[in-house]
Amino acid sequence: MKQEIVTCVGINEDGYAILQPKIRSFVRLLPGETGTVEFEGKEGRLVKIANPSSERVNTKCPVFDQCGGCTYHHWDMAMQLKHKYNTVKNLFSFVKAPIEDVLPCDVDHHYRTKNQMVVFSNKKRQATLGMYKPYSHYAVAVTACYIQDTLANGIFGHIQMLLREFKVEAYDEDSKRGIMRHVLIKVGYQTNQVMVVFVMAEPDFKGRKILFSKLMEKYPQIKTIIVDVNTRSNSAVLSGKQKTYIGTGFIEDKLLGYTFKISASSFFQVNPRQTEKLYAKALEFAQLTGNERVLDVYSGTGAIGILMSKKAKEVVCVESNRWAVEDAKVNVQLNNISNVKMVLADATEYMIRAAEQGMMFDVIVMDPPRSGATPQFLSALKQLKPKRVVYISCEPKTQAEDVKQLISDYQVVSIQPVDMFPYTRHCEAVVLLTNKG
Repeated sequence: MKQEIVTCVGINEDGYAILQPKIRSFVRLLPGETGTVEFEGKEGRLVKIANPSSERVNTKCPVFDQCGGCTYHHWDMAMQLKHKYNTVKNLFSFVKAPIEDVLPCDVDHHYRTKNQMVVFSNKKRQATLGMYKPYSHYAVAVTACYIQDTLANGIFGHIQMLLREFKVEAYDEDSKRGIMRHVLIKVGYQTNQVMVVFVMAEPDFKGRKILFSKLMEKYPQIKTIIVDVNTRSNSAVLSGKQKTYIGTGFIEDKLLGYTFKISASSFFQVNPRQTEKLYAKALEFAQLTGNERVLDVYSGTGAIGILMSKKAKEVVCVESNRWAVEDAKVNVQLNNISNVKMVLADATEYMIRAAEQGMMFDVIVMDPPRSGATPQFLSALKQLKPKRVVYISCEPKTQAEDVKQLISDYQVVSIQPVDMFPYTRHCEAVVLLTNKG
């Protein structure tokens, strides 16, 4: 086998080692470390580290070297936080606003309440649950994920056993044959209610009723079971073509004293402990006195809007996902709130229309997808001239690019990074901007 000696000279924005000389395979090296990589075909494997870094720690994840779910199990947590801070600092180097220390996660393991695994065939042609390898659609078997919910891990293991017992065939993307594609599990952090979603290429399989019955017998915490029929060839896990076989099709959870309905396709933050810190910071930045009209754009199931309703005169929540809007309407009723209005609309289209109609908002809260906001959205925001903008993002890179488009009219007052996803390269950030006028 061919071997090559490489040195790590840094960590890239995806959390992987930057190597000299460059090789196509990724390896888990830290800055300053030199390692020997062994190649078998195009696959590279780190076999030796010549000079382990003092920042290196022993990983608690048995599949870390193969799985693409996490990036930093080999790195001291303090260094992870420092790296995330420096990443945000470098991205916002064009502003003079203070960047606060990253808010750490008090519990950095088994923190995810939304959990999913791909189903694939192992060498014995058995249905196996796992995760994708980095930069690929090849899967590795995972028996228990270190960052996913402990209860969900147990359910995944039992589902794998049942799929094999009932000889349910894993879907093969190349041949387009088989049935089971993914399993999604959502767990209520406060309620312990569980939703299981089977993502399948076909709507049914032999023995389904008995399999579901055995699953619920083993785990009575499961309140609803849903089948999502996904025949697409893209990377989207859910298709939205869903049928509820057991229960109501949703679970409930509590956040900051409020109750929320969570369905399969609607967005809800996956780390509740950190979400409470994140939303508390957003509320602090909003500086509400009870007289403000708030616009919450990309509002999901309405969590931020509902939280702010207690200190605002009125909150308008805008979301394009119809399932999320339906959940949000229920959430408003569940919490007996009368000053929150839900609007089903594309964020950019709503902002343009609001600017054209001269709507007035004192505070705009925005939490867009990783791709950030559109130029038209940002242009309309400047026309609306809110006093304050609270920008929440799970992708500081696009957040910084958007903020650059706003600083002609807005001043960046404060930036607060939040470690929502320990052991991954992802970092959330909340930015407060105030109108210069």
